[in-house]
Amino acid sequence: MDIEAGPIQTAAATPPGRRWVEGWRGGALLFFTFLVLSLPQYVDACRTLAFRTGPFDDYPGMILRLSGDAESPKLTSPFGYRVLSWGPGVALLHVVPVLPFSELPKPEDGGPSVARLRAISALAALAWWSSALLAWLTAWNCRRQWGASAGAAVAAGLLTLLLVRFAMIHSVDPVSIAAIALLLAVLPRERLLLPLLLVAPFINEKVTLVMTVHLAVRWFRGERGLSRAVAVAILSALLWLAAVALVDLPVADLFADGMNLLAWPANLVRSLRLSLSPRGLVLNVLPTAIMAALFIVAKGQPRSARAPVGLAEGLPVLALFLASAAADVHFNIGRVVMYGMPLLAPPALARLDQLRSQ
Repeated sequence: MDIEAGPIQTAAATPPGRRWVEGWRGGALLFFTFLVLSLPQYVDACRTLAFRTGPFDDYPGMILRLSGDAESPKLTSPFGYRVLSWGPGVALLHVVPVLPFSELPKPEDGGPSVARLRAISALAALAWWSSALLAWLTAWNCRRQWGASAGAAVAAGLLTLLLVRFAMIHSVDPVSIAAIALLLAVLPRERLLLPLLLVAPFINEKVTLVMTVHLAVRWFRGERGLSRAVAVAILSALLWLAAVALVDLPVADLFADGMNLLAWPANLVRSLRLSLSPRGLVLNVLPTAIMAALFIVAKGQPRSARAPVGLAEGLPVLALFLASAAADVHFNIGRVVMYGMPLLAPPALARLDQLRSQ
C-alpha cells in the first residue's frame, strides 16, 4: 500500500491548545519535573550497586577501566562495544557527588573503594537523567507525532517513569531506551536520523533491533522516504555483528550461549518454563502483558491517514521477546521487552485521549 509521497510520515499537526510541552521554556520545566520525580531512581541505583543487593553488569568497572584504571575488568562483549551508553559516565566521575550510605562496609572490609563509589554514582546519574529524558521524549512524541493533548502527553511521560522500573535502572537500560525514543523523535529529520542509526549498536544492540524491525515494516508496507534509513539500520546491524566478533569474546557463558543458534529452541522452552514460575510471572509475564495491553489500546491510532498502529509497533516488541527468550536470559525477558516502551506508550495514550474527547 502506497503512502503519500514525500518525507517520512508522522501524525497530523499538533492539535490546537497549549503548546508548552514542545516549547523550550515549557519543555525545560517539564524535563526538570520528570527529573525531580525520578530522583528516587538515582538513590535506589546507587544503593543497589554499592551494597550489591541485586544482579548487575559491572558497568562501574567499565567506567573505571575507560578512565585509565588498569585493575578494572577488561572491556569484553557485550559491555565493551556498548561504550556510548556508559562511556559518558567517565566525564561524571568527579562531578556527581557520592551518596553517604550508612552501614556501608569499608574497602578493607570488602566494601567498594572510593573510586568505585564515584563510578557507581556516575552510572546511576547517567541512568537517572536518561529516564527523565525518556519521559520528556515520550511526551514530545505523543504530542507532536500522535496528535495527543498536552495532558495526555504528560501522562505518557509519567507512564514511562513507572515502566522503566521494570528495566535495570542501575544499568544502561534507561540510556538505551531513551536512545530509541530519540530516534523515533528525529525520524522526519534524515540528517539526524542516519548518523544516530549508524552508531546505535554502540549504545545497545537492542536499539538496533527495535529500529531495524520498525523501519523495515514501515518501508515494506510502502511508506515513502525510508529507503536510506532502512539501509543504514541494516548496516548498523552488521556493525553490531562485527563488534561481537572483534571485541573480546564474553566472559559470561550466558551471552555465549545466547549467540549459539542451535541452542535457541531449547532456550525458548526453558525460558517459557521459567516465566511460569512465581518470579517469572512478575519479572517476565507482567511486563510483557503490559506491553501487549498498550499495543491493544494503541492499535488503530493513526500516525497519518493511512498508517495506523500495527505491525511496525508490535513486531519489534515480539522480536525483543523472542530474541531474549532464545538467548536464555532467564528472568530478564520482561526487562528486554520494555525496550518497546517508546513505540507503544505515545500512541496508546493518544488513543485514550482520543476516546476521552469523543
